[in-house]
Formats: sequence, structure tokens, C-alpha cells
Amino acid sequence: MKQLSTSFLTGLILLLSSPLIAQAEGMGAFAAAASSPVAMGQAADAKKTAKRPVKFDIYRYESDKVKPDSVVTIDNPWGDIRIRTHRALNVKIEGTVQRIGDDAPVPTYKPVEKDGVLSFGIEIPGAVYEPRSNRVDLVIYLPQKMKIAVKTKDGTIEAKKTISSIDATSESGKIVITNHGNVKAKSDKGLVQVQPMYSGWGEIDVTAGEAGAVAFLPDGDNFAVEVTGATELQTEFELEGELPGAMKMERGIAKDTYTIQSAGPVKVLKTVVVKRAPHGSGSMYGTLRQQQADRARAEREAKEAKAKEEAAKKAADDKK
Repeated sequence: MKQLSTSFLTGLILLLSSPLIAQAEGMGAFAAAASSPVAMGQAADAKKTAKRPVKFDIYRYESDKVKPDSVVTIDNPWGDIRIRTHRALNVKIEGTVQRIGDDAPVPTYKPVEKDGVLSFGIEIPGAVYEPRSNRVDLVIYLPQKMKIAVKTKDGTIEAKKTISSIDATSESGKIVITNHGNVKAKSDKGLVQVQPMYSGWGEIDVTAGEAGAVAFLPDGDNFAVEVTGATELQTEFELEGELPGAMKMERGIAKDTYTIQSAGPVKVLKTVVVKRAPHGSGSMYGTLRQQQADRARAEREAKEAKAKEEAAKKAADDKK
């Protein structure tokens, strides 16, 4: 287990310019560009806390090797959580930490590994939200197919091209997930958007407040979808029923399900989902590469069969 926190940037700076300064100092994968959820969250805080001194820190943590059936739980009430999968067999956490104001308290990090569960929390005694004294944005790297449960207060939760079982909860933050595997996503006041990455995703369960939900579903696949409680529905599929009751559609033998319960508007849109090869790898790139290899092999076998057929015919003609 490795844990360290190093000072990255000190001095008096304007919080309004902090995302750009962070980017200029080369903060890597966890200091996002101005259009990213991290930068957008920082910019929103900047408007509330302009002309206050800010100190930046970087936090890093690496777990020991974890078992495939391990579970990760992350509770971050002070900022965003972004989830990525990687090839390593451990869990890595990287944090961009802001202490805003002359007397901003120092965060304490609580990583605990016990009985197959890695839990991670942040404690900041004396911290306040108005005006904001602290912000911590986390990026979580974990092995494929691990289960992870994350929670934020007002921070964005994002999972990008992950292969995991994800449980995401936020009070008012936006949730955006592109994943292969079961997903449970709930935000009381933020938009919830979930997109399956491959066929055979399992179960997706979305609960959204007045901000509503956006679902992306594969045209032509077998699945079941159900929408309840929505104030309005925009759909590219033929769902039957009547709002605010249940609107449903089922295609074929539906092994994959997508359910949405929303107090706001809902969009159910079409997208392209890659069908996983039986022996394909765990990434979209690997699956596409396998499909290309399968096509090349099929073409090669067809050429060989044609060549044998022509050779047999020529041999038969020679005997005549």
C-alpha cells in the first residue's frame, strides 16, 4: 500500500483561474481541460470564491494486489469522482485537492482494506460549503470486472468505457456512465445518463429527480426497457403505455434490462453497441480487433477453399 500527498502549487492565486493554472502545470489525467467535469466544477466554485487564496495539493494512493471479487467503495462529499479501468491488479486513486482561503483545513484520507473490501473516505474537520473552503476531485483506476460503489454530494460521477459493476449515488451531482456490466445510478437533483458499451450488459437501474434521465440503447438488440414517473418522454423506440405510469418495450428474449424511474423528463435514444465476440477481450478496442481478425480469417479460409476447388477441377480435367 502506498499513500502520499505532495504540495503542488502554493501562493496567492485567483480561484477563477485555477483550472487553467492546474492544466498549465501539467497535472495529467486528473487535472482536466476546461470543458471536463472536473474543470467545470472548479469553475462553478470559482465564481463563489473569487479573489481568495488557493493552495493546490496532489494526493496519490495505491492499494496492494486485489482479488477479482473485491469491492471498492468511495465516498467523496467534496468534489467529483471519475472511474477508469486499467490492466494493473490493484486500485489507484489520484486526487486534485484545493484548499481555498487562508485558514482552509487540511483533508484527512481514510483508505481501509479489509475482508475483500477497499473503502475510501475523506474527512475535513472544520470545512464549509458556503463559501467553499475545500474541493477534492478524485480519479479511481481499478481492474476490470470489479464492483465499485461511489457517492458524492454535488460532484459529478463519471465512468468512461469501464467494465465493472457500478453503483453511483449523488445528492445533486450529474451522473454520466458508459460501461459494460450492471449499473445502478441515482441522483436526487442531477441528470443521470447511462449507456451500455456492449451487448450483454445485464441490468441498468436509473433513478432520477426533476433533472431527468437520458438512456442510450442499441437498435436491433434484444432487451427490455421500462420508464415510469417521467413528466415527458422523448423516445426513438416504440414504447407502449401511458405516463406517468409505465412505458414499456421488450424485444426478443430480453436478457438485458434498462429501467428508469424519473421525476423529470426522459430521453430514450438509439446508439450502436458492439456485440462481444465469445472469446473477445475486455475492451472495445480488443473486441473490434477480434472482429477484424475473424473477418480476415474467414476471407482467408474462403480463398483457400476456392483454391482447392479449382485445383480439384483442374486435376479432374487433366484425367479426361
